[in-house]
Amino acid sequence: MKDSIGLEASSGARAGQDAASPDAAPANRLMRAAVLHDVARMDVRQVARPEPGPRDVLVRVSAVGLCGTDFHIFEGHANYQTDRRGRPIPLRDAPQILGHEIAGTVLEVGREVRDLAPGDAVVLDQGLNCSSAARDPKCEYCVTGDSHQCKAALPTISPCRR
Repeated sequence: MKDSIGLEASSGARAGQDAASPDAAPANRLMRAAVLHDVARMDVRQVARPEPGPRDVLVRVSAVGLCGTDFHIFEGHANYQTDRRGRPIPLRDAPQILGHEIAGTVLEVGREVRDLAPGDAVVLDQGLNCSSAARDPKCEYCVTGDSHQCKAALPTISPCRR
C-alpha cells in the first residue's frame, strides 16, 4: 500500500531503541511517522506516541522542512546516533524519525506549560542551546560560537501568529 507521500506504508514497527512497541500501545496512543530503518530505506509506520513530560508539548506535524543533515543521514553519509563509547548505532538497530524543522498544531501540553494550549498553531525551532537555557558550563560548541550544534540542545516551540 502506498502512503500519500509515496512511501510504502507498514504497521507494527517501532522507531528508536527506546520507543514502546505499537502493539502494546492503545490505539489512541499511536501515531504515523516516516521511519528511516536503513540507509535510503524509509517507510510510514505506526509508532508509539510519546507522552509529554511536564515541560513538553506534543505537536501534530502539518509540514516538515528537510535540511541537508536529513539528506546526509538518509544517504548514509552521517549518523549522529552513537552509543556510550561514541560508536555509530546502525539504523537497522535504532531506526530514526527525521525532521526537526516543523510546523503543526499542539495536541497536548505538559502540566508546567503555561504559554501554549491544545489547538495552537506552532513552528518548531531547535535553537535552544546552553546560552539560552542558562547552562553552565557550556558545551564545546556553545563555547566556540557554534551553538546551532549544541549537544544539550532541545527543540523550542513558538506559537504561530496569524
